Amino acid sequence: MAEAAAAPQRAHVASASGEADAAQRVKPPKLHPLLRFILIRIGISIILIWGVTVVTFLLTNLVPTDPVAAILGDRAAADPEIVAQTREKLGLDQPLLIQYFTYLGNLLQGDLGVSNQTRTPVLTSIGQVFPASIELGIGAILISVILGLLLGLLSALKQNSLVDHAIRTLSLIGISAPTFWIATVAYFVFFFKLRVVPGAGRLDPWITPPPKVTGPLSVRLVVSHSV
Repeated sequence: MAEAAAAPQRAHVASASGEADAAQRVKPPKLHPLLRFILIRIGISIILIWGVTVVTFLLTNLVPTDPVAAILGDRAAADPEIVAQTREKLGLDQPLLIQYFTYLGNLLQGDLGVSNQTRTPVLTSIGQVFPASIELGIGAILISVILGLLLGLLSALKQNSLVDHAIRTLSLIGISAPTFWIATVAYFVFFFKLRVVPGAGRLDPWITPPPKVTGPLSVRLVVSHSV
């Protein structure tokens, strides 16, 4: 009788165990922690970019200046017919929500509109100066990596010394200070005071060098296209 009473219990346990095994078999595999982190960061970035588009669009619409008047000028803006045609052409006669979706659709297609100052596509204007930004970024990264490795190695060799503390203090100042302030100070010191780097502007890499380099004066002449 004991065996007969225990048989249903064993069957129940076996059934529960089988269900648990089946649940484990159909359980979806867990994502790798690194892949999960990357996907989360991508999702957050998409949300942030979308938020930036919303804020940018709303801020441009909150500006009290009439964009049509800024585009046409005072004389043309005085003609209601021209103003109405321009608003229709730019889609400014549509509801605000429709304007946003139009703006977002153009943005996703890479259409940034036309500049009111140069009358050329904004993407074309960006493309003209983008190589200079790449050059500046690569140069800054190289200087940062090389200088950081050298200072880090020196700090490790002179651990807890005056040199180590000076490097730590300099690093803390570099991290804490605003980038635009550091750039302004560096520009003032190395260009105006020491005269060891050229000032504003960008030289063509294929420019013919001057026949004789005589220090900062030659740098200024090259920058000003006087040589």
